[in-house]
Amino acid sequence: MNKRLILVLFTMLMGCAGKSHQSFSTNIASETHKPCNKTEKAKVNLIGFSIGMNKCEVPGYAEYGEFDDYSGKVRLHGIKVKPMFDFDTNDKVEAVYIQIGPRRFEDLKEAYRKKYPELKCQSSKVQNRFGAQFENETCTVTGKDEILIISKYAENINNGVVLLKSLKSYEESKNRRKKYYDEI
Repeated sequence: MNKRLILVLFTMLMGCAGKSHQSFSTNIASETHKPCNKTEKAKVNLIGFSIGMNKCEVPGYAEYGEFDDYSGKVRLHGIKVKPMFDFDTNDKVEAVYIQIGPRRFEDLKEAYRKKYPELKCQSSKVQNRFGAQFENETCTVTGKDEILIISKYAENINNGVVLLKSLKSYEESKNRRKKYYDEI
């Protein structure tokens, strides 16, 4: 029997029919592999990625395996980006993180404002190591189980971020930060 046919049949039995060999080999190596069932579409998504979707449903996963080769193949409003993912213990997407240049922030903000009119933005000041201050802006939209955050500056003044995260994970992170700063 043809090796490709055996691989396709075995892949179908594992629940990821139609996925490539790369996806299959990654999934079979995982001890916690679950069948790839379609998840309910989330209200808020990020270029086709949504919180709670199964790993093998993520667009491009079959082509790019463990996402090492995503760089430059995914576009966010015309910008080449490399999404980074966090998966929970059930291989479901818990967060999608995309680094952006601060100069692209205004374009992204307007694009997401058209898509999500309920987008809310707040301004704040950030400071570099030399004491120079910059106007930062962070915009958020909250869905049923997820939050989308677009920030002009993140970690430093050279990078911004677009982050889609589960509300549960977001609240846990926020509480950890609060507790840390309360202890200082």
